[in-house]
Amino acid sequence: MTQLADSSARRRALTDLDSTLLVEAAAGTGKTALMAGRLTMLLAGGAEPGEIAAITFTTLAASELAARVHRYVNELLAGRVPEPLRDALPDGLDEAQRRALSSTAAKFDELTVVTIHAFCQTIISSYAVEADIDPGAQMLDAAQAAAAFDTIFEQWLKRRLNNPERPSDPIAVLSREDPRDVVSTLQDLARFRLKHRDARTLPADLTGRPDIDLVEAVADFRRWIAGQPVEPKTLEVVGELETLANFYAGRFDPPPDFRRLWALAHPIRLSCMRRNTFDLIRPRRKSAWEKVAGKDLGGRLNEEAGQYFDRVDHCYRVVLGRIATALVASLSVELDEVLDDYAAFKRAAAILDFDDLLERARALVRDHDPVRRALGARYRHIFVDEFQDTDPIQSEILFLIAAEDRAPQWQDSVLRPGSLFMVGDPKQAIYRFRGADVGSYAQARSAIARQWPENIVQITANFRSRPDILTYINRCFETPLSGAGQPGYVPLAATIDPPAHELPCAARITVDVPPIRGRSTSAMPRRKPSLNSACGSSAICTFETTTA
Repeated sequence: MTQLADSSARRRALTDLDSTLLVEAAAGTGKTALMAGRLTMLLAGGAEPGEIAAITFTTLAASELAARVHRYVNELLAGRVPEPLRDALPDGLDEAQRRALSSTAAKFDELTVVTIHAFCQTIISSYAVEADIDPGAQMLDAAQAAAAFDTIFEQWLKRRLNNPERPSDPIAVLSREDPRDVVSTLQDLARFRLKHRDARTLPADLTGRPDIDLVEAVADFRRWIAGQPVEPKTLEVVGELETLANFYAGRFDPPPDFRRLWALAHPIRLSCMRRNTFDLIRPRRKSAWEKVAGKDLGGRLNEEAGQYFDRVDHCYRVVLGRIATALVASLSVELDEVLDDYAAFKRAAAILDFDDLLERARALVRDHDPVRRALGARYRHIFVDEFQDTDPIQSEILFLIAAEDRAPQWQDSVLRPGSLFMVGDPKQAIYRFRGADVGSYAQARSAIARQWPENIVQITANFRSRPDILTYINRCFETPLSGAGQPGYVPLAATIDPPAHELPCAARITVDVPPIRGRSTSAMPRRKPSLNSACGSSAICTFETTTA
């Protein structure tokens, strides 16, 4: 094993227990061992297990972290120093550390190692009155919550369809105009509202007469083409655009109700629209213009025609955007009833769903400062694994508990030294579909850097891959991931010594691909991935495909 390139950073993560740190640990760098090691060092330093909360991404990860800490403690008490702790404990435990760990062994079950949802459930259950929940509230799992919400939605929809409240009631209009998709349309929007409970639609804006802009853009196109040589297809497109403009002309004065909006969202079908959509197709008539006006003039006229068309298309998209925003805003208001019914059902049944845990916990620490301070005194040290996969609500909860005082924005919180130890890698932020937001990571990183610029610690020594592989990875990804809007790149360092007789790190694999019916084999040439030639390394597998 070679000397670790980041040994000083690892030592600091293990021993600088009074500092709040953000550790950026790339793939294969042993971050779980590092977290378990720091937690063990805290216990050896006299921290009580009940003062520590370790937040992990999954229940399995929580079990693995707790088991590793338990193993480290047992090994240290047996006189053996685990490999990840040797830099921090070169001479083993001193007498005070041994006494602290011996005391910890009897209270190990007081250590909190859980997922963020389980952590939130713990804190709101401890302050049920302040959190406005039933002290005996039970949890719904994801499948149960989805079934309950769908039942509430079905009951609401039946009620609304049986008793339309207004002549232009959006739900009744939608059921008449779109009977096949009314349920799926409303249900999809209702589920979206449930998933993003704090989100609000943009307000409907039907002012400014967007139809006038569209009419004028088409009129300008007509005036231009009237002074040019006749190009029949472009002339035909202008005629269709006039039909489209006339469809919208005068329909926004007075502002339309939902029924009229729905009609305006479905203009007449034109041949210049894409199939199955209302998008316009930009005419490509360069050859035709050159035929009627000559090559030089024809190319210029084709470009000018495209510019006039683009202006019409822009105005048309503005019209559709205004209409769509107003439709969604109207339906979203109606769906407030579904969310209210679901909330009432949960309160009456004394149940909570996963999102309730996060929202109630955030409200608890944001709106009840004595509770926030009490939680901060209880959980003096909070560890967060996979921090790049947190969402803004989770980040706010953790930062507020770790803060000296509550700031208007969680990102501005003044954190207690040693209160947070976060491990993450923004390059591995892949759970946006589950609500994770790498933007929260960036905000948290900036918050730490403002208070303690030196407290961003980077772990780079990789234990998984051979040196040639890491050289290849660094060469390929350092530049792209260091560009604007990217998370940045920290090169990985090798820890595995190459063998005396280095074997190739590349393998050429030939894959026989059977011909696809209706496609000739000549359409499937032998090919190689471009990354190999771009990076010029043998430390990766290359593939060839051939047809059988």
